[in-house]
Amino acid sequence: MVDAEQVPSARESELEHERERGVDGAAASGAQRTPTQQERAEATLRSIMAGGNLTAETMKLSNEFTDRHMSRLKGLFRRSS
Repeated sequence: MVDAEQVPSARESELEHERERGVDGAAASGAQRTPTQQERAEATLRSIMAGGNLTAETMKLSNEFTDRHMSRLKGLFRRSS
């Protein structure tokens, strides 16, 4: 089972997408900085080692990676058209 704190809230997802689109981080998240890819991976590993759901955690990390890169690709296509 996935713990509630392991599943991002709708607001957290919205803030992540705002940061990806280049919205000012201070305005979007109250001066929070975006964790690096390595920090997100390490947090996922810590969660798994602490008893988190392996499948849910790896899917979450994979989906974040895919969403981030798809946003960048979409932005590239928007700028080029």
